[in-house]
Amino acid sequence: AGTIFVQFPTLWLVRLLGGGDPARGWQLTMVLYGVLASMMFVVCFLTTRERVKPPETQRDLRGDLGAMLQNKPLRLLFLLCTLVLAGGVMKGATTIYYLQYFVQTEGVVFLGMDFSNTETLATFFLTGAGVTTLAGVLLTQPLNRFISKERLYLLTMGLGALLTIAFYFLPGDALMAIFALNLVTGFVMGPTAPLMFAMFADVADYGEWQTGRSTTGLVFSGVMLFIKFGAAMGGYFSGLILGAYGYVPNVAQSETSLQGILLLVSVIPGVLMLIGASTMFIYPLTDTRMSELEQDLAARRAASAEIA
Repeated sequence: AGTIFVQFPTLWLVRLLGGGDPARGWQLTMVLYGVLASMMFVVCFLTTRERVKPPETQRDLRGDLGAMLQNKPLRLLFLLCTLVLAGGVMKGATTIYYLQYFVQTEGVVFLGMDFSNTETLATFFLTGAGVTTLAGVLLTQPLNRFISKERLYLLTMGLGALLTIAFYFLPGDALMAIFALNLVTGFVMGPTAPLMFAMFADVADYGEWQTGRSTTGLVFSGVMLFIKFGAAMGGYFSGLILGAYGYVPNVAQSETSLQGILLLVSVIPGVLMLIGASTMFIYPLTDTRMSELEQDLAARRAASAEIA
């Protein structure tokens, strides 16, 4: 829902706040989002309460870090987050160029709206994917009743990666096919985000079961660090690859630069996502395994509470 909120009004805000200066419009729009995000962080902090507390004797940060680094499933998630987020940011950062320079929409009018206007086209393209992604998210729990988390993640991320690669084979004038593929890709990849965060909790419990140390906070903060790292790498390499293919803003693009743009919204992110999804082949924390670990952990915690 937050993604849809950002996708729908962003280009309109850039035009409104910029007053004809796109650079100024983007700057002020990011300032506005930054202020809103800061307010939400403060509200989140003030309204969040710690429910799971480590033992009073667990005060050694070095020991906590050492316990976290022993956690093999956590290391796999670090790799997964880096690759998947790098691919996702590459695709997202280049989508506006893909729509502006590659997709051919001259004279296309739908529901009274001129899709030759990049702002209108991008708004509907991104918002449409956001809506179908949200629909996919809502199916996560029902699907997880029949398919374990790691298998469902492998299925949805793997299929989503293949659908992303499929954009490479669509010509620029196949507008309906491009929109349809975008909607389907969003829907298929919807479950990947909640499944990923559910696995974060699993690896935190596994670490406690393995070492006897509760490192939930470190696990989540570490994973978020690698998410940000992957996103940063995706943004960095997007610019690097665009430059290598000769991209020049606000002019008609060469065949070479169009090829670079197309690769960045299809093959390159798709391959990174496929590699990330493949970590699920060796991810050991199946739902059955986690059920056993959680029962054992509950018994240990109860015993510790009785001794205390």
